[in-house]
Amino acid sequence: MRRSIHVIAIFICFIFIASCQKKFENPSEVPATDTFKVVVNGISFPVYSISVTNVSNNVNLVARDVSGFRRVSLTIPANIAPGTYPLDFLGMTYFGNYNPDTSTSLVSDNGTLVIIENNLIVKRMRAIFDFNARYISGSTTFAQLSDGYFSIKYP
Repeated sequence: MRRSIHVIAIFICFIFIASCQKKFENPSEVPATDTFKVVVNGISFPVYSISVTNVSNNVNLVARDVSGFRRVSLTIPANIAPGTYPLDFLGMTYFGNYNPDTSTSLVSDNGTLVIIENNLIVKRMRAIFDFNARYISGSTTFAQLSDGYFSIKYP
């Protein structure tokens, strides 16, 4: 009896969690407020803080967890037009990084960045993205970042 109650409770929790997850298949559904979300290896990245800088006309967006050690970052030209772009570290124009800890840096490979909006007057950018993350010197994927989106105001 107890075991069946536990199984039922787990099933209800699973259904509840699955129903709360939302993929943004229609880019116009992405919220217009400052936010950052991404799934890393099937688990939502727990964003605690977001920082945005503009260095040499490149927007650098960094999302950190509560420890500050795990982070996901993207570098994108500030004047980028709406459209689809490859997220590839080797191209050095549009790229992402994933740092699962303080000593590991993984770079974007085989990813996609879709700029939904980049208003150059008010400096608001919205996009969806995904990429595989690997060591810079290797070809093996160590993390998959998917269902990512952000909506930021940049300097």
